[in-house]
Amino acid sequence: MKCQTQHIGASFIPSAVIARIAGELMKRYRFSLEFPGLLFIDTPGHEVFMNLRKRGGSIADFAVLVVDAVKGFEPQTDEAVDILVERKTPFLVALNKIDRVPGWVSKTQDDVPPTYEASYARQQEVVKRRLDSIVYSVSGSLGKHGISADLFSRISDFSRTVAIVPVSALTGEGLPELLVLTAGLTQRYMSKKLTAAPKESEKGRGSILEVKEEKGLGTVLDVLLYEGEMAKGDSALASGIEGPLVGKIRNILIPAPLTDTRFQISLVEAERVEAATGVRVVPDEPLKGALPGSPLIIIKNGADEASVKAALSELKEETSVTISSDVNGVVVKADTFGSLEAVISAMKKRGIPVRMANLGMVSKKDVVEASVVKDKDYVHGFVAAFNVRVNPDAESEAETRGISIVKADLIYQLLDLVDEEIKKRTEELRLSELRGINRPVEIKLLPEYVFRRASPIIVGIRVVGGTLKPQRTLIDENGEKVGEVLQLQDKGKVLDGASEGSEVAMSLKTSYTLGRQIKENATLFGDMAEDEAVKLYTKYRSDLSQGEVNALLDLVKVKRRKDPSWGMLIA
Repeated sequence: MKCQTQHIGASFIPSAVIARIAGELMKRYRFSLEFPGLLFIDTPGHEVFMNLRKRGGSIADFAVLVVDAVKGFEPQTDEAVDILVERKTPFLVALNKIDRVPGWVSKTQDDVPPTYEASYARQQEVVKRRLDSIVYSVSGSLGKHGISADLFSRISDFSRTVAIVPVSALTGEGLPELLVLTAGLTQRYMSKKLTAAPKESEKGRGSILEVKEEKGLGTVLDVLLYEGEMAKGDSALASGIEGPLVGKIRNILIPAPLTDTRFQISLVEAERVEAATGVRVVPDEPLKGALPGSPLIIIKNGADEASVKAALSELKEETSVTISSDVNGVVVKADTFGSLEAVISAMKKRGIPVRMANLGMVSKKDVVEASVVKDKDYVHGFVAAFNVRVNPDAESEAETRGISIVKADLIYQLLDLVDEEIKKRTEELRLSELRGINRPVEIKLLPEYVFRRASPIIVGIRVVGGTLKPQRTLIDENGEKVGEVLQLQDKGKVLDGASEGSEVAMSLKTSYTLGRQIKENATLFGDMAEDEAVKLYTKYRSDLSQGEVNALLDLVKVKRRKDPSWGMLIA
């Protein structure tokens, strides 16, 4: 059912079950299990996986990255790999849906799932080549992340190369190899982490993966208990929007063997549980405001004040992912600690500054903060929201202040939108600056079209380069100011500007007389400040027409007759 894939599942697979499914392979490889089983946390989509976090890394000891053999790597797959790499979580790839490779023939078994090795051997050569090509493609996609990967059967050193295991969730093909490799790799390379600590030194530690409403139970917390134990009646600490929360564990629900926490029918009550396990916690009122991704720290009844203070300090350290600074940067909001941490990290990699990062819906305060940034740094003055709603007051405030709010439910989509927003704003800023600069213009007076010689002089002109507009100050070839353009006309029609190559009538406000101080065939230039000229040539040259470039270079020659160092950065 589709609704089932929207929730996290926690399933414990006992070692006896693993041995039954993959016993023949274990005998062949002379491999035995030295731990009671594996706890699989099924995270449909990687958003929940982001909440499998603790300070400095991931709670997950090992990950199975599921890749669709038909679709291959998708943007969210790349995103999941980035998270795994960043948190230094070892993993293998389950290349799923091999039964959908064109021409693949599946043969199911009643007792145990068939091995990939046996299924592959039965296929036609053309089908084998198709699957080999898919494996090669997945290996190449991982290579773009700097990860060496290959088909599991071709790997001699699993500590250096990520294993790709072709499987079918529908037919069970490849499941024996997947279980053996997952168990073997965790056992071989993580033996220290798999060794249980003495009970007296353990402290109850968990991570809240989801917070939701369940019929008949109210608010429940799906929790991965990864250290110590938890019992009914224990006190617990978690983080809420406003800070630490302290409450009681009213009830604990666990999945029946080989079922998971997604299915209510499979849940049974437990008085006490030990790590590692996935549980559904029914909390009392204070803990109902806990945030997904928050640590859950168990405080045993009768704990002294020092222990409580230490737990509060630990909680604060674990949730210190939020940011509040005076940096001119983007305001970030997210739904969980895990997603907030991932968004901040991804932005840091892209060189995007973050002014403030916090949890919860976008508020009016967030918009005001972005507005403060906008006044100082227009490019980064906006809000980026990951998987959260926007408060109506915030929407109204954003519209009033002209603040953009970019929203997405996938990190790669949010980052793409943030990049687009930054590019758009950078271009807007560039065009705004460009509009504020006088652009080069050069004109030639036409002596055959002199209509008035005294101010305002009225004379025909040809625009040699650039665009002439009213109110532009003109200088002559000696660098002397000759006047200001009052109006431009063409056949009696008033113009806003005259572009390169056009011939129009110009009226010029001046203290000079045409034919005396101003030659009837004079070449005139639009005057420019030196810093404007340098900025145009060094920063905006690609925006200038060739005529404007020529007009600018001619203006530089004129200016240097008075000041040889004028515009030294202009060739």
